[in-house]
Amino acid sequence: MQKVYTTLNQALKLAEAKYGPYEYWEVPTVGSDAHDYYEKYWFLYFKILQTCETYSHCGYNSNEPWLLLKGGSSTVTFTSNVLRVPFIITDGTLISISIAALQLNEDGEEENLPSGLIIVDLNGSKNPNQFGIDVFRFTRVNGKGILPDGYAMTEDEVNADCSSSGNGWYCAAKIVADGWSLKTDYPWK
Repeated sequence: MQKVYTTLNQALKLAEAKYGPYEYWEVPTVGSDAHDYYEKYWFLYFKILQTCETYSHCGYNSNEPWLLLKGGSSTVTFTSNVLRVPFIITDGTLISISIAALQLNEDGEEENLPSGLIIVDLNGSKNPNQFGIDVFRFTRVNGKGILPDGYAMTEDEVNADCSSSGNGWYCAAKIVADGWSLKTDYPWK
């Protein structure tokens, strides 16, 4: 996880050196194709083995392939033409960088809002495909780069989420805060 964390931050820094701070990058509009965004801002800065046009194209069994740490399916979708285009890098890690979140505006119309969420599946489609075990969440933060999701939460909030009764979304924050190690309180250790 530390290696992919470094890779993500290096890619962001290289892209920002060329295009400026990411918070000023254009966000695709509803109905547009996310591929142009990825080709411009991200793809050049990774050693990509394969782009995932669909979940099955990269070996997953459904468009909602990831489990929560506490068990049960998550509602996080694998691909969306507007929201994200996942890809597998040469070491087998799947990276899914969200660019927008589709939401309804006050007029009831769909619009895209920028999203900094990054999902990393360390072993691609291989099981367990579970948040906090082999799937981790990161986020882009203006002026700070890429940080583990939950970086701004309290230790108690992170521990509650990264537990056998939590979603596992903040487990990367727990691991980073623990000096990149799995301490004895880690839920599956």
